[in-house]
Amino acid sequence: MRKNVIFILLIVNIISTCYLFSRLNKITTSIQIIGDETQTIMNKISEVDNSVHYLKKYNNWISEIDVEYGGVVNENKSIKFSWEIKDFASNSDVKFYYRRLGEDNFNILPVSFSGGKYFSLLEINIEGLGPDWSLLYTDKKEPYGFKSGEVSPYTYEYYVEFIENDMHLISELEQRNLSKLVQVYATIDMNIKIERDKVRDILFELKEGKVAPKSIILEKYYGDKVIEENIEIDISNNRSNWESKGKSFDKLVVRVEYHNGQVFSEEIWSK
Repeated sequence: MRKNVIFILLIVNIISTCYLFSRLNKITTSIQIIGDETQTIMNKISEVDNSVHYLKKYNNWISEIDVEYGGVVNENKSIKFSWEIKDFASNSDVKFYYRRLGEDNFNILPVSFSGGKYFSLLEINIEGLGPDWSLLYTDKKEPYGFKSGEVSPYTYEYYVEFIENDMHLISELEQRNLSKLVQVYATIDMNIKIERDKVRDILFELKEGKVAPKSIILEKYYGDKVIEENIEIDISNNRSNWESKGKSFDKLVVRVEYHNGQVFSEEIWSK
């Protein structure tokens, strides 16, 4: 009887030992899996760190593009764009692209290198460019009352392209109104007050600029037909208020004339 009990205890001990070894093996395997996964995660973190380092390096490959007046070139005023390219050879392929806001295609300007900086000169023929039209709309229907806009023939978009071997980098597209650098005409500021979908009155002001217009003319349209023209705005004090009276209209156009014979017009409101 005693021998049977000892035999049974021995069998139980063997089974328990096997079970413990089995559990230990599973735990060891799990630890190995966790170790492998941890190493994989560490490798991915290292890859991310390398990518971040790469992005930081190449996101900073170009300095800010400085914009300044570049003097007179071929009887035209010019704008100078200059920038630095970091950690690359000065004989790399560098291009400067630009277009006037609203145009479809970009143009390429020649790029020069001097004094550690690249630069391009953009010639602007101001004879064909009119004033900036600064428009502010006040409408009682709007929750905050205001809509604003600016129509400027001097607003340009531009960016830099860099190519070296298999490296191809493009800077962010930037936009800038260059009027303060080259403009000769005074900015025409208009506060257009709207009430019940109709223009009630317009406050005209002449802002910065060397040359004021000889006259400002307002034209009323109904459809494509001019119903009232040659409404002259008194700008003798650089400020004037026009009140809407007379015939109904669904479009307003402003025409400005200068002493040099230049005439420019802009649609400022339509129903």
